[in-house]
Amino acid sequence: MIKWNIKGNSIKSTVSQKKEDWQNSFIENNKHKCKLILLIIPFLVLSLLFLSFSLIDDLSVKPNDISHAKEISHYYHTMKDKGYQFNDHQRQVYSYYDAFFDSNGEYQFLNYPHAVIFYGSDAHRESYISAAILSAVFFFLAFCLSLLFIKLLSLLSPTRFKQIRLVKRP
Repeated sequence: MIKWNIKGNSIKSTVSQKKEDWQNSFIENNKHKCKLILLIIPFLVLSLLFLSFSLIDDLSVKPNDISHAKEISHYYHTMKDKGYQFNDHQRQVYSYYDAFFDSNGEYQFLNYPHAVIFYGSDAHRESYISAAILSAVFFFLAFCLSLLFIKLLSLLSPTRFKQIRLVKRP
């Protein structure tokens, strides 16, 4: 709390420390700093998990894309059976959509990354790989922060908290 003393032409301010001053006690109290850290870490973990799951959702194929791929694959199969000759671009598109499905014509989840990496365009391949790497990094960071959170909780358990003597810094 600041008190102002006015004497003549000079103004002096004096700072008085009271134990009831909640601003100073909150800032300098280590318990509250630990509580703040314990609140921030789960927020960061949840944010990283949300980002990684949204990236994983972008990596997966939507049902409309699967039906479109099935139509394109069927069209190219009928054209191939009729003896139509494909150029390089058409062959790449045919291979890309055909790679979505196994030999029985059923969509498999792991066939999509194979199709993107081997038959997709360069931009699609790079964006898929970078999203997969970024998602893995976010998962790893969330895992490490979760371990840190668990370690901090074990250190700050109520029985150990009484043993730790918190000292105010000057």
